[in-house]
Amino acid sequence: SQTGTAESFAQEIAREGEDMGFKVRVVDLEETEEDLHGIMLDERTRDADGRSRAVFLMSTYGEGEPTDNAAAFFGVVKGKAGIRTNFPEQEGSRKDDDGGDDDDDGFAEEKKGEGDDDDDDPEAAGGNDDDDDVDPKFFDGMDYLVFGLGNRQYEHFVAMGKLADFCLNKAGANRLAELGIGDDDDDLEADFEKWKDEVMWPLLKARYVGDDVPAEGEKPEVKEKLPACPYVTEYLPKDAAPSEPDVIKAEDMHTSTKHYFTSVDCPVSVVRELRTKEDPGSTVHLEIDISKAGDALRYNTADNLGVLPVNDDSIVESVAKALSLDLDAQFRLKPARDGEEHRHAALFPTPCSVRECLARYCDLTSAPRRSELKLLAAYARDPLDRTALLRMASKEGKAEYKSKIMGAHVGIADIVTKLCPSISMPLEHFVALCPRMLPRYYTISSSSSVHPDSVHITVSLLTAERPDGSIYKGVCSHHLAGMVNSGTVRVFNRD
Repeated sequence: SQTGTAESFAQEIAREGEDMGFKVRVVDLEETEEDLHGIMLDERTRDADGRSRAVFLMSTYGEGEPTDNAAAFFGVVKGKAGIRTNFPEQEGSRKDDDGGDDDDDGFAEEKKGEGDDDDDDPEAAGGNDDDDDVDPKFFDGMDYLVFGLGNRQYEHFVAMGKLADFCLNKAGANRLAELGIGDDDDDLEADFEKWKDEVMWPLLKARYVGDDVPAEGEKPEVKEKLPACPYVTEYLPKDAAPSEPDVIKAEDMHTSTKHYFTSVDCPVSVVRELRTKEDPGSTVHLEIDISKAGDALRYNTADNLGVLPVNDDSIVESVAKALSLDLDAQFRLKPARDGEEHRHAALFPTPCSVRECLARYCDLTSAPRRSELKLLAAYARDPLDRTALLRMASKEGKAEYKSKIMGAHVGIADIVTKLCPSISMPLEHFVALCPRMLPRYYTISSSSSVHPDSVHITVSLLTAERPDGSIYKGVCSHHLAGMVNSGTVRVFNRD
């Protein structure tokens, strides 16, 4: 996962697992770098027949590349499968055109040893050049499913899902069903829910659980309980002076939020409106002083500058009031259970104030997913609020969700403060439930040779009118446009 979508899907499977008869463990692929085989086929998680089961949720990043936390995983599995390319289906198509045999999996392996120069292969990155590393039984004893996340607007749609499915099978794992596909250009969440409910769970239950778990209509009625929370908040004394965040090792940072730890605060030296008064809209030119950022912000022209947005003060204060949170309170976020520090890696720098948390690390304005509405419903004290949230979270409420949430640009802040004001929860539950604030990326327009100590970007302000007549404002563009000279912005150079 690069932005957290695949991770949120994995957490959804984990929440449903017990009701389906399974104990589910969510594994970040970055955690498997040192011992992929040992973690994937851990003896402690095998069934009575000695087999392991795994569901892979694979996002495709950029132009058919693995996400940062999956790069090492693919380096291993490609070597075990005996391929060097990220797109083995293209190689298969070329062989079919030449009269070669079709591969059983719809792919064909690359030919080796016929004058190929691996160093000249642009797709060889991450592969293993050692033919001795090929192991068709590496994953022997593992049954698996793969769901690929992507966007059809890109050339290499769900390339990493296809690659994982292909490599796992070639390296000895047993494929239980065809690759599941989610398209972000249409309705990614609906695609995942359909695959999960109509393919994954029915297949897994029929194969491994049988009749031991009662059908949906036969489940005994149980008293609702709040969702489990993987975190606890440790509040600092009220009279304590502001504390510097704890020093966190890179390997202990959450994969999808490392930029929270590595970004740098830099002053804005120039903010200039580019449009005339007669021209509708607003486009702003910004110059950011990076002279004191050191090597962390060395750049080349046309690199992508990552900017960390900040929620508007009024929105932050309204959420804090609705949830009865003290904005000035300082806290440290910790795993709820000892020994799970690595499983629940640091989400963002703490100790920090509640204000800092809500302003910088919680996405309060983007429309929540339907699965997040379902989680919010558990915290609604008013039955009407709970019913409304569950209805929009259901398959039957998809149209209502699109109209009232997506179409109206309704974020979690609007839900907890206006639409469903009976929602109440502790800070750690809100942090676990609320999506993280994602960085926005802007192409650097300045020349690194002419302006080595300054980064220039151009920002178009995003505004949209809601059905009720109010105005939705893009959180990052308006944050940047509201900058004054010497104001600071938190940035990083995208790798």
